[in-house]
Amino acid sequence: MGIHGKENRYLNIGNYTVKTETKCDGAEILVNQKTERIQKIERIQKTERNQKTERNQKTERNQKTERNQKIEFKRQREFKRQREFKRQKEREFKRQREFKRQREFKRQEEREFKRQREFKRQREFKRQKEREFKRQKEREFKRHERIQKIETQ
Repeated sequence: MGIHGKENRYLNIGNYTVKTETKCDGAEILVNQKTERIQKIERIQKTERNQKTERNQKTERNQKTERNQKIEFKRQREFKRQREFKRQKEREFKRQREFKRQREFKRQEEREFKRQREFKRQREFKRQKEREFKRQKEREFKRHERIQKIETQ
């Protein structure tokens, strides 16, 4: 008899040993159905299941992170591509605008140059006419004087 009138016995059932107690009234009950070996195996299996679950969760998290990183990378790449495209468009627009401005400036200079040239040509033409007119007057005056001289003689 054990403490408090209980008696411990061990029975072999299948692959494991069962600890039983006999109560004072003689009824046998199972106290600890599984032996240390079974408990150890179950602890190992539980640990393995936990590790496997943890590995799966870690792998899943890594895959999720990797997918998110790929998505973020693609998003960033697309954003950069769009930004570069906009910059390129802006540069092209500025280049075209500058080109048009330069062309207009050259045309303006050319018109101004032609206008100046025409102005100088007309001014020179007027001067020439004036000189011609003065010479003519001068010749007429001299002729007139000669004629007068001859008449007075």
